[in-house]
Amino acid sequence: MAAVTQMGTSDYNEKTSRNKNRKLQLSLDPVLINRGLSKESVTIGMFLQGFVQSVESKGYMLNLGFKD
Repeated sequence: MAAVTQMGTSDYNEKTSRNKNRKLQLSLDPVLINRGLSKESVTIGMFLQGFVQSVESKGYMLNLGFKD
């Protein structure tokens, strides 16, 4: 069970002061986000992270981060 600590208390300051050198890293890279998926596991209505890799004459080429 998670503990809730009120900001501004000495307990909160003690817990956060130990973690000053830690950095939170976020990524939108589809290779990292979709790494647990395969093209066989994709279903209708599923949201996937991707980006437009190139604009083609008949549409767009999307990169979803799949190896194959």
